[in-house]
Amino acid sequence: MDIDWDDLRLFLDVARLGGLSAATGPTRLSAATLGRRVTALEKQIGEPLFVRQQTGYRLTPVGEELLRRAEDVEAAMQSLTRWREGNLPDRIVRVSAGPWTSAFVSAHIGEIWTVDDGIRVELVTTTDRVDIGRRAADIGIRGE
Repeated sequence: MDIDWDDLRLFLDVARLGGLSAATGPTRLSAATLGRRVTALEKQIGEPLFVRQQTGYRLTPVGEELLRRAEDVEAAMQSLTRWREGNLPDRIVRVSAGPWTSAFVSAHIGEIWTVDDGIRVELVTTTDRVDIGRRAADIGIRGE
């Protein structure tokens, strides 16, 4: 089964924004077109990805798993784009932290990092634990 990257990007927009209507702006596609593409992706996966509600779309467990995997693909595609454009620093370090910790780190980033360090720091702001083994993050900071 070959999953099209464009379909995954649309899935990411719908999942992150919570529904078709919200995703029409960034995708520049109609809700009907997005709905057809999501339905086609669900048929290809063989499982429903969303629970459709009047208030929007909520991910099913399969949809949540696809979201995690699609975010990995998105990171890889962004890395390829930066490489192609010659904009890759020596290394990207992803730091996963909750909202408050991310705000603290970003407010003090100049104390631990400079542009000349040859790395780029990406903050992954989430309250969920991320899979460091699958390179969703290089460093995880939790307040627990």
